[in-house]
Amino acid sequence: MHSASHTPSSYFTAANNNSHTPRLPHSHTAVLDELESQNDHMVAAMTDKVRLLKNLSLAIGHEIRDSTALADKMNDAFATTGQSVRRTMQRMLVMASNSTVGWRAWVGVLSGVIFLFWYVWLT
Repeated sequence: MHSASHTPSSYFTAANNNSHTPRLPHSHTAVLDELESQNDHMVAAMTDKVRLLKNLSLAIGHEIRDSTALADKMNDAFATTGQSVRRTMQRMLVMASNSTVGWRAWVGVLSGVIFLFWYVWLT
C-alpha cells in the first residue's frame, strides 16, 4: 500500500526555518521539465498566432479605411455628376420650350438615327 519512504513530510525539506519547499523524486522532475518544455512550445505557438491575428486585423483596418475613403470620393463624384446632369436637363428643357420644333419631331429624328445605325450594323 504506502511505502514508508514516501510520507508527506519526506517530500518537503526546510528551505529556511519558516517555510517548506517540495522535494520531488527524479521521475517527477523529468515529467515536470517535459511539461514545462511543452508549455513553452505552446506559448511560442500561441504568441505566433496572436501576432498573425494582430497583423491580419491591422491589414483589415487599413483596407476598411481605404475602402471608406474610396466610397467617400465616389459619393462626392456622383453628387457632382448628379448636379451637372440636373443643370444640363434644366437647360435642355429651357431650350426645348424656346424651340419651334416639337419634342415628337426630335423623337422621330432620334428613332431614324437609331434605325440607321441598326440597319448598318446588321448588314
